[in-house]
Amino acid sequence: MNHFWLADLLATVGDFPNAILHFSEVIATKEPYFINIAHFFRAECHLRVKEYAKAIEDIESVPVGLPYYPRPREMVLDEAMKGLASDKK
Repeated sequence: MNHFWLADLLATVGDFPNAILHFSEVIATKEPYFINIAHFFRAECHLRVKEYAKAIEDIESVPVGLPYYPRPREMVLDEAMKGLASDKK
C-alpha cells in the first residue's frame, strides 16, 4: 500500500494537499486494513488546509472506538465543527 506510506510521509512534512490526494487513492482501493486510518489521516489533513466540511465527512466515516489513532476521533470531529462554525461567522 505505497499510497498510504507516501501520504503519511507527505503529511509529516506538511504537504497536506498532496497527502490528501494519496490518502484518497488508498480509500479508493477499499482495502479494509487501511481504509479507516486513511479516512482519519485525510480528515487531519483537511483540517490543516481549513477544509472543515471535508474533514467532518471523513472523520464521520471512521468507526467510533477504534484504538489505533493518534488522538480520539471525537477530538478531530470537534475541531472540524468549530472550524466550520467560525468560517460561517
